Amino acid sequence: MDPLVITPTTTIEDILLYAMQEEEFAAAFYRKAVCRTADPHVKAFLLQMATKEDEHYQELRKKLEEMEADHFSVLGVQESFDSQY
Repeated sequence: MDPLVITPTTTIEDILLYAMQEEEFAAAFYRKAVCRTADPHVKAFLLQMATKEDEHYQELRKKLEEMEADHFSVLGVQESFDSQY
């Protein structure tokens, strides 16, 4: 995957979405590598790494959802004040 270029208009959402894609890519990479080895210890290690990447993805997804909920809440409150005045 191409690296994310951070610009003045890059949002935290952009960064989190990019990081989530990277975690998915890494997990898939480890799972493909499992098929290329016969060593059970290496297979176990690679599956462990894939699981860690899945966990990282879930952490990032949760953070993104929290931020989206906070953003929605702030906008909702702000809009309610804006409409009254």
